[in-house]
Amino acid sequence: MSASVAGSDSGQPARRTSSGRRPAQVALRIVAPLAALAVVLSLWQSGLFYSLFGLQEFTVPKPTTIASTLSDNWSVVWHAQQTTLVEAVVGYLLGSAAGFGIAVLVTATGVGRRLAPGLAGALNAVPIVATAPVAVLYLGYGGASKIAIVTILTAAVMLLNAYKGLNSVDADHLSLMHSYAATRWQTIGKLRIPSALPFVFTALKYNVTLALVGAIIAEFFGGYGGVGIEMIQALSAFSMAQVWAAMLLVGVTGIVWYELVTALEWGCSRWYPSAR
Repeated sequence: MSASVAGSDSGQPARRTSSGRRPAQVALRIVAPLAALAVVLSLWQSGLFYSLFGLQEFTVPKPTTIASTLSDNWSVVWHAQQTTLVEAVVGYLLGSAAGFGIAVLVTATGVGRRLAPGLAGALNAVPIVATAPVAVLYLGYGGASKIAIVTILTAAVMLLNAYKGLNSVDADHLSLMHSYAATRWQTIGKLRIPSALPFVFTALKYNVTLALVGAIIAEFFGGYGGVGIEMIQALSAFSMAQVWAAMLLVGVTGIVWYELVTALEWGCSRWYPSAR
């Protein structure tokens, strides 16, 4: 009994230390990137980057110029951002759900076990600039072609990651489920899917970038609105400040989207060792 009491007493300060470190770690994770960003913006605004790298202000405007342009053209840039964001989010959800569903079906049935990952890898290797014109040709200049491109890109990544996670379960855990006479779907629902969550969220976070980039590149080949169309029009008028303003807003959107997925991951997989 004395050993157990001593163990609990010795463990208590460790828990306090761990809990005390968490706010500091969170603060460091937020403050350090912001400090680095402030340094970069200060050097950029001072003109040091222009002299070091031979840049011209009419091609790479200063941060204050970009911010002023974004403020003056906020309604135009924000409307384009909304169009692209809808295309990216819809394709992201459809592609991620499709990739995960196919991975579960292949794992459960064994049908296409060799074909599905290879096909997903092949789709992931095809350049966006090759698939986007085809999608625009067959689906038109509306949002459907952009959603289709994003769906294909995100589905391939999710299928590869989810399939790997579903089939990376420890053999002892599978034997335990068999000893409980668990059915195939019970094993998938209670063992394989929870174990695959880190792989699934890795794909979800990676797909944030793919969704935004895929939608914008698809818009370059034709559309009725969106960041890609806005950037093409700004480039044709050589309004580089507006191009940078559009990119800035897309970057902020991507960061917020990524952090939302990270927060969802923390809430769904706090039990996983890497999350702890």
